[in-house]
Amino acid sequence: MTKTLLLVLLFATVSYCRSYQRAESSQLESTSQARRTTYLQLNRQIYARHEDPGFGYENASQDELIRVSQQLHRMVGNEISLSLATAKPAPGDISAAISHLQGEMTLSGWGPEATNAPFANLFTLNGIQTLAVAYVIMRGGDAIPDTQPYLEFYDRSSGEWEQKVAAPTQADFRGCTFSVTQLNSGVPGEAWFLAWGQPFGSSHGAKHVRLYAFDGRGVRTIWQRDSLDGGKITTTPTTVTIDYLDQRDPSIERHEIFQVAPEGLLPQ
Repeated sequence: MTKTLLLVLLFATVSYCRSYQRAESSQLESTSQARRTTYLQLNRQIYARHEDPGFGYENASQDELIRVSQQLHRMVGNEISLSLATAKPAPGDISAAISHLQGEMTLSGWGPEATNAPFANLFTLNGIQTLAVAYVIMRGGDAIPDTQPYLEFYDRSSGEWEQKVAAPTQADFRGCTFSVTQLNSGVPGEAWFLAWGQPFGSSHGAKHVRLYAFDGRGVRTIWQRDSLDGGKITTTPTTVTIDYLDQRDPSIERHEIFQVAPEGLLPQ
């Protein structure tokens, strides 16, 4: 076989591979866009926006509200699973996949004070690859949303990525703004996550705060604060700072710093 023929065959092979990769990439993008379109169509049935007259929860029965919410939840879970099935899953890619799926139906449009979700963090817990992922599904109306917040944990304890458990964020933060961050754990073998938010429509901006611990099997709430008027939360890996107004005398500003400890968060 001549050198010229070898070069021609090599060029043809490279061209074919590139064409195949472009076609495969285009197909994946098309499939991803189709999922996004379906998600937006479903979400419009249970989330009313001023730019979508005639759509929203007011036209949905309770059964339909539950059914559509479950569908949206499954669709987000599917995006997470698809991201984890890649050769090298990354937190940014997981968050981006959720953001792309939800499009404009997301709490992030309210700004960073409302949420830092989608949030994703990959880490190793007790020698097992683990994912913490937080996101919000929108319901209700864009004046006072009935937000559905999630903080879920996945791991590879069985060899394949699978969801293990979810924190009780539906009970703690439904209808609230919602932010999450990981703190250093005060207990070996656990991963600690701080979540906070305030109810939409609250005249005082009262914050709720929860510290969740995940041990690879379950989630427990190990520390909490509620009704923090005008509350502002600032964190480092080892501390949580809370600034808020005294409930009896709103002219008094409170400033508290808590340190990570085995018991949870202790005053510094």
